[in-house]
Amino acid sequence: MDPAFDPFVGTPAPNQLGPYRVVERIGVGGVGTLFRAVHQDTGVEAAVKVLKAQFCDDEGMRQRFLAEPQTQARLDHPHVLRIFEWGEFDQQPWFAMELATGSLEQIHEPVPVEQALEWIFDALLALSAAHRVGIIHRDVKPHNLLFGADGKIRLADFGSARLPLAGATFPGEWLGTLGYMSPEQRQDARWVGPASDVYGMGATLFRMVTGRAPPGLFEGGLEAKAEDLPQAVFEVVARATRYRADERFPGARAMATEVAHSWSRISGKPASSWLTRLHELAPPADATAPRAPVRDLPPPPPLPWWRRLFRWWETNQSVEYGLWGGVRDDGPITLELAANAAWATWESPTGIRVTPLVRENPFRWREQRDGGGTYIIGRQGSNIIAAYVDARSGTRTEFTLVNVESAAGDPRSR
Repeated sequence: MDPAFDPFVGTPAPNQLGPYRVVERIGVGGVGTLFRAVHQDTGVEAAVKVLKAQFCDDEGMRQRFLAEPQTQARLDHPHVLRIFEWGEFDQQPWFAMELATGSLEQIHEPVPVEQALEWIFDALLALSAAHRVGIIHRDVKPHNLLFGADGKIRLADFGSARLPLAGATFPGEWLGTLGYMSPEQRQDARWVGPASDVYGMGATLFRMVTGRAPPGLFEGGLEAKAEDLPQAVFEVVARATRYRADERFPGARAMATEVAHSWSRISGKPASSWLTRLHELAPPADATAPRAPVRDLPPPPPLPWWRRLFRWWETNQSVEYGLWGGVRDDGPITLELAANAAWATWESPTGIRVTPLVRENPFRWREQRDGGGTYIIGRQGSNIIAAYVDARSGTRTEFTLVNVESAAGDPRSR
C-alpha cells in the first residue's frame, strides 16, 4: 500500500503541517497518524502526530488529543520526550515532538539486567518529575519508553494522563494497557495515584529482564513466573506489582532509589553516581512551594447561587478557586480548590500522596478517605494560612499558601 495513504481514513497525507514539511508516514495509531517531518526554517527533524479526520468533529476527542502535548510540555526533563509545538491544519489538530529512534516495545529478547535497570531508572526519573506536579501517566509500558537520538530513554505518550483540575475520565472508562495496568486502574481509572504508575514500571522491568509479557503479576505466584529474575530485581518487581497500592513503592522516586541499590548489588559498583543523578533530576522535597507553569486559561464559570450568597461575608476571608502551594511537614503540598471538590498532592516523608477532598464549608476541606484529616484555609491579613488537623491525633499543623496557578473552574470527573 502507498505509505502516503492512511488505511483507516483513505485520504492522502498532508504535505505541510504548520511550519513542518511532511516527509513520510512512520506510524498509525487508534486515533492519530505519525509522520516524520522537517521544520522548513530550521531544518530540525521532528515527529508530527495528527488526529485522524474521522475524529475531528468530536470535540471531546479533539480536547483529549491536544491535552497530550500540553501535558508533556509542562515537564522540562531530559528523560521526557520534548514537545516542540502544536496547532491545527485544515481543522485537524497536530503536534510536533522530538523524533525517537525506537522503543523498548521493539525489544523482544531478555535484556542484560544491568542495562534493563539503567533504562528503568531513567524512566523513573522522568515519572518522578510528572508526579511532583500532580500528573499521573496511567499508561506506563515499553511502548511508551522511547530512545532519543542520544540513545537515552524518553518517557512519552501522556494522552491518558490525569492532570490536576483537568481530567476528562468518565466512570468505568478503560484507560491503559492490560498487563501493565494496576488492579485499581482496571476498576476505575479516575482514582489512581502514583502507585499505579509504579505498577506499570514494575511490569515493564519484568518484561525487559525476562522477555515475557507480564499479565497478572499481582495475582500471586510471581516466584513461578520469575524464576530467571535475580533476587535483587525480583524484590523490586514484587513490591512494585503488589495488589494493594499502599503496599507498593509510594512513588517513582522511592522506586528509583531501590532500583539504584539493586543495580549496585548486581554490578558490584557503588550506587553513588546514580543517587547523585536522582538528587539532581528527581530532587527530594524542599522548602519551596511547587510551581506550575504559566498557561492561558478561560475565565472561571459563573458562581453557583450558594457561592454568590456567601460572597458578601466571605470576601477577604476564604480562599477562592485555584491552585495553591505550600510546605507541610517539610514536604511540598499543592491544594487544587474548586466549587465542590478538590485534591491535595503532598510529598510526605514516605512518598507522594494524592487525596481527594470534600468541601464542608467555605473554609473547611475534609480528606475523602478513612481516618482522613481536615484542611482549614483562610486569610490572615495579607497571608493565606492553611491548617491541617489530623483526625486521629487532633494535631494541628499550620503552613502558608501561595497562588501558583489560577483554576479554570470545577475539576471534572477523573
